Amino acid sequence: MINTIAAFALGIAGVGCLYSSWKDRLPAQLRPTLLGWLLLIASGYFAIRASGAEFGTTLIVTAPALVAWLLVATNLELRQAKVRKRKATEKVESIETDGTRSLSRHLLLFVITVPLSAAAATLFSVALARALPFSYVSHLAFAILLMPFLWGCAAYWALADSKLARPVVTIVVLGLIGVVTAGL
Repeated sequence: MINTIAAFALGIAGVGCLYSSWKDRLPAQLRPTLLGWLLLIASGYFAIRASGAEFGTTLIVTAPALVAWLLVATNLELRQAKVRKRKATEKVESIETDGTRSLSRHLLLFVITVPLSAAAATLFSVALARALPFSYVSHLAFAILLMPFLWGCAAYWALADSKLARPVVTIVVLGLIGVVTAGL
């Protein structure tokens, strides 16, 4: 019981440290980034001691994300969108563009973010789950919990990065690592 309480307390404190350093609420020399990661590692140790390797590892992967989501949700600010009203006398300029270039870019982004990222996330999460000392059912549960997280991270990175080659190469390499490691 004490291991469970220690795991949750250290996990919440670790995510809190990372969140406060991310929000720049503290001066640069006082940002507790390293402390936050060390607290999360200690939380993982106590979670594994409390629940065993199978459920403790799953807890390590999912609990910090939930705590971070709660911290972000508590600081949510709902703002009204500022709409600039156009005067009736203002001229509206129309820009003539070739729609095929935009369409091809968006189709490429779709292929990268949906099938490629999903396949790579699935293969890598299965390979990682098979590498851990779990039972078959726990391998399956761990892969099912990890896959959407990896897929979301890969898709977000592909859409946010200015150089598309970086996320694409990384996603393909992780997928190939998954294929080779999992023996599929």
